[in-house]
Amino acid sequence: MQGLNLDPWWVDVGTVEDLLKANHLVLRQTARRDICGQYDTESRLIGDVQLAPGSYVENSILRGPVQIDSGTRIVSSTVGPDTSIGKDCAIMRSQVARSVVLDGATVENVRLDESVVAAAATIVGHGPDHPGTQCGMRKGGRLYL
Repeated sequence: MQGLNLDPWWVDVGTVEDLLKANHLVLRQTARRDICGQYDTESRLIGDVQLAPGSYVENSILRGPVQIDSGTRIVSSTVGPDTSIGKDCAIMRSQVARSVVLDGATVENVRLDESVVAAAATIVGHGPDHPGTQCGMRKGGRLYL
């Protein structure tokens, strides 16, 4: 995590709800289209999408504002709006909206909304067509739905 001056804002991120609110504010204030990563012809990048170098999007939809960090792979998924995905994550066959996914996390076959997935956590579900899930995960945690 890194700090950002949101003049004149100051936001305490001591709870999941506060972290999600801060993520929303940061994405809205820093929104821009910046595509440095790779994506295939089957993918759609809509609105303010920031795709870092070394990231890859395959057969997916990114709906801004969205930030995807380096080393992250998104396959057959829909991400956004208001979503930040950290470094070296894997998002596969999932829908992730209004969420924060921290470095090294894996999200597979789930629909997440207003969620925080901790660093190196793994969430595996039965498919994005199941009802949406809201969760918070600890570092290295595993959740099978």
